[in-house]
Amino acid sequence: MKKLFLILLALPLCCSAQYFGDVPSVHPNSMSVDWLFTEGLVEGYTEKGVKVFHPENSVTRAAALKMLIGTAGLTFTPLRDDLFPDVHKNEWYAKYIQTAVDAGVVEGYSDGLFHPASQVTRAEFLAMAFRVFEAPLEDATEGEWTKPIFDLATDLRIVDMDAPTHNSLNR
Repeated sequence: MKKLFLILLALPLCCSAQYFGDVPSVHPNSMSVDWLFTEGLVEGYTEKGVKVFHPENSVTRAAALKMLIGTAGLTFTPLRDDLFPDVHKNEWYAKYIQTAVDAGVVEGYSDGLFHPASQVTRAEFLAMAFRVFEAPLEDATEGEWTKPIFDLATDLRIVDMDAPTHNSLNR
């Protein structure tokens, strides 16, 4: 829990370089994006010879796990063939998903799939983050799995539930 606090506090303070042409230093997330890049947790794209990040793009479930597993420094677990039918061992994200499953961070959807290319929702990302960093989550009541997640996120001032929000996360 303490490590989660330190990382969330340090992200905007630790870096000042600009690595992406579309994330100027005045962008509200520029230091966090630069830190993620220097740690090898995001790569961006090269377009017309310029490195870009596309901060307006949504974050996928696979990319969210890469950032969280990498930030937490979890050791990768061996890949198994029975992970999810939509997660093949040769995909870049397979090791992150396998590690997250083995650590109890994710379970997949009720259809038996993981949906790695789907947009991660705020609730999913917070749930993954809290599980990776072993935050004390209360048990959810059936049908309200997001309530303890948003309660803790509000208590920690990670999210402002009164602010206008979008369900998916942007990069």
